[in-house]
Amino acid sequence: MNSRLKLRQLRSDEELHFTLVYPSAADAALGRLSVLSPVGVAVLGCCLGDQFQLGHPAGVTSYWVEAIMHQPEAAGDWVS
Repeated sequence: MNSRLKLRQLRSDEELHFTLVYPSAADAALGRLSVLSPVGVAVLGCCLGDQFQLGHPAGVTSYWVEAIMHQPEAAGDWVS
């Protein structure tokens, strides 16, 4: 939890920046997305450079994990 990610849509320059959090800490206005949200579920287990698709009413959008800006476990932060 508390990993900060940057995703890029494959067919455009759209970027998504967010922090993955537990549902109780989610606040889209602050860029804090729940691990149980569609994006949160999609990125679980992804690594840098992985691609995935998100379905929505208008169709399917493909994204890739462009950057993992902070990952607490990798930084030795076991408390976050």
